[in-house]
Amino acid sequence: MAKFTKAEMMVELKEIIYQYARGASYALADEDGYRLLFGENPTNDIDKNLFMDSGGNSATRDVPFSIERYHVKRSVEQYYDYGILGVRNIVPMSIMDGTEWTFAYGFLQDTANSILISETSGGEYVAAKKCLHAAKAFFARLILDGNERVYLPGIILPNDMLTLAEVAILADLDERTVRNATSKNAANRLETSVVDSNIFIPRESARAWLLSKRGFVQTRIGEELPSQVVLNDEFTNPDEAGEFIRINRERLNLDHAALASKAGASVTKKVVKELESGLIPNNEELLSAIGNALGLNGTLLALRLIEVVRKREMQELQRRIYAVL
Repeated sequence: MAKFTKAEMMVELKEIIYQYARGASYALADEDGYRLLFGENPTNDIDKNLFMDSGGNSATRDVPFSIERYHVKRSVEQYYDYGILGVRNIVPMSIMDGTEWTFAYGFLQDTANSILISETSGGEYVAAKKCLHAAKAFFARLILDGNERVYLPGIILPNDMLTLAEVAILADLDERTVRNATSKNAANRLETSVVDSNIFIPRESARAWLLSKRGFVQTRIGEELPSQVVLNDEFTNPDEAGEFIRINRERLNLDHAALASKAGASVTKKVVKELESGLIPNNEELLSAIGNALGLNGTLLALRLIEVVRKREMQELQRRIYAVL
């Protein structure tokens, strides 16, 4: 699936909630949708019949509404932070602790496929692709990190293994590519296990294989995350930039070779070492790959690194000019 931001996902969630409220008005009582969105009874018939226009959506609402008070918002944000970004700001859990997450997942899945709601929005199903993608990444990462599998309706799977689809979503690859990696003749073969005629990937095998994939983001503890503010500020010199790379590599417990492997075939152990010493290559694609492997905004990091190179070149040019004068 194409990459998306957390903000884009929350726009989708707001529309899901809006259409859910619309469905409540049609299926239960005219005023129920208004009560869901605003937490109070409508004061007039216009508000009462707020959702009777089949062309309306959350973006065209005259009166803005907030989704801050809904439990599902918190769960969906955690789906993204942990599932997509790998930021672990949740505590280790047992299977009984995941009720809020599973109800949120059920809400997203059911609402997006609700006949009632699709009928009220012109026959179109409500889009929930971003929210559900983040949710699936979240539940897959739980297993990868050694937690118990959260119960989802109709799904009974082993706690210490991942499905091909779960490995694919964490690797940011399609399922067919992952399946091909399980072939006996595949390079860097992904080891499998068969349970009740179904193929699974043992947790440790999945983790080892994922570490070699450029699209995989390792789990990090929230309090130990590298500061995103640094990326918004300029590096003052190449040495500072190199130190920033080293700190973030060590924060992920990666050596130079492991970071190079995670970043992709174009990045070598030598490149990583030179970068940390302040030798920054003028290669945006390569620098972006290293940034992504560190779990950062790769494009922004690459531009900041190239920016500091340009500054150093300009300073050297000015020094030479002044020397001639």
